[in-house]
Amino acid sequence: MPVAANRTRTLAAVAGAMLVAVLATSRAGSTTAPAAPPERHGSVTLEPGYVPPNDPESSSVRIGRRVNAPYVKMPFTGGARSLEELGRKVCHALDYETADSLFTLTVGQDEFRYILWPEFPMSRP
Repeated sequence: MPVAANRTRTLAAVAGAMLVAVLATSRAGSTTAPAAPPERHGSVTLEPGYVPPNDPESSSVRIGRRVNAPYVKMPFTGGARSLEELGRKVCHALDYETADSLFTLTVGQDEFRYILWPEFPMSRP
């Protein structure tokens, strides 16, 4: 037999042995369960090592108003001078079915924007 034929048979045998080893390894690996993906959270606050940022107004959410809200000099228009008077005016307007009287007791858009909203904790940046 020529030397080239022996070399070809030897290479074929080595390649076959390598193929058998690869197939055996892949079959052995396929019988085990795949690795579970890392657990993912919907929030970064649940991740290990999370530290909340410094928030000087964080207490405003608990107390229901902003401590550092800017002072507003704009007065409310319409309405009533006390909570009792407001209740009486609302009851009177409902009793006599006067929608325009009830409407005058509401907060206007500018009053909400410039007086109320800056005070709410949700308005914090």
